[in-house]
This record gives sequence, structure tokens and C-alpha cells, in this order.
Amino acid sequence: RLSLGWRGGIALRLQGLAVADDAAPGAEPLIQVQTASAVVHLLPLLRKEVQVSSITLNRPRLHLIRDASGRLNLMGLAIAGSPAAASVKPAAVGRTAVSLQIGSLRIEDGTLHWTDLASAKPPAEWWLKRLDATVSHIALGRPMDLEMSGAIAGEAPNVRLRGRVTPPGPSQAGSVENITFALERVPLERLLPVVRPDEPHLSGTLTVALAEEVA
Repeated sequence: RLSLGWRGGIALRLQGLAVADDAAPGAEPLIQVQTASAVVHLLPLLRKEVQVSSITLNRPRLHLIRDASGRLNLMGLAIAGSPAAASVKPAAVGRTAVSLQIGSLRIEDGTLHWTDLASAKPPAEWWLKRLDATVSHIALGRPMDLEMSGAIAGEAPNVRLRGRVTPPGPSQAGSVENITFALERVPLERLLPVVRPDEPHLSGTLTVALAEEVA
């Protein structure tokens, strides 16, 4: 369901989006979003500038599968991670490039499900649940502020990340600044491949705290 309105700009709202894998009918969808909304400023469009004040994804669900040959199931992600993606030029209308700026991207109560068919038997699986994330000041070649929290291998939030990231561009390398990362009491059994009871294995919990500050 798609709706259009006005909220200080053109307000777009999408409900009930699901993308399924044609090769696996009845399986968990690759992508699900309960609601997605965005507000686009109108006047900058006349200057060929796309200014989005906010994008909010409510309860997005992403299922990533790596098959036995090591390929991901989402072709879009494979393209984004390829070397050719770094050479993509900004969109243009006529002879003028179209700029894109996003004030903030918000993810509320997201879930990431990873299934790895290539590394182990039975397949390795892990979940990142209760994902809340905010990315601010999104523009090509400019620093973006990132903050996220979520729950790995459980229901209680136990992972947190905060920092500033500058994506690579045609004339500059990417950078990461003032990053802090914390992972608290994650059961090792939920992260490592499943083994038989008579095989050597690790048990316990994992806690990690990292911080990097760049002047």
C-alpha cells in the first residue's frame, strides 16, 4: 500500500512490502518492511537537488543467505560490494548532476537473519534482533554520524556502535572516526558452528569493548 501526503514536504508512506525468493516458494521473504516513510522537500527539486529530511523504516526484516558456492542471495548487495560500484557516477538530468542529501535514516526494531550454507553442516545461522539505528547527514563524500544498538544471539540488547563514517568517493578514500563498539556477554555457542557433543568446542560468553578517537 502506497500513500502520498504533505508534512512540510512531499510525504511518502509504504506499507506491507515483502520481497520473496522465486526459487524458494513459501520460505522466509528476503526483505520485509512493515512501514517505510520519507519526506522530500519540494523547492530544491526545481534546482535538481533531492533533499530528503527523513527516512524511517519500521520493523524491517532482512534475510541474507550465502549458498554453497559463496554467493549471496541478494543481487543488489552483490553489486554494491563489487569494485565496479565505486566508479558509479552521480545521476544527471541534462548536463547538470543531481545531488542527493538525506537528513536522517532511521531503522526501528529491525532484524537481520544470516544463513551460511557454505561454512558448516548444519548451516550456520545467527540473528541480529531489536535493531535500532540512526544515520544522519547522508551525502556523497561527506561525514555521516552513525548510532545503532541491537541484540545478537538473544533478545536483550547487547551490541552498540557509534561513530562517524565518510564513504569513499571518486576523489577521496573513505574514513572512520571516533568509533566506539561494545559487545556484551554473547554466548559463544550461539555464534560458533554447531558441533557434536563429543567434539571439542568452546563455551562461555564473549564481551568486547573497542574505541578509536581521531583528532
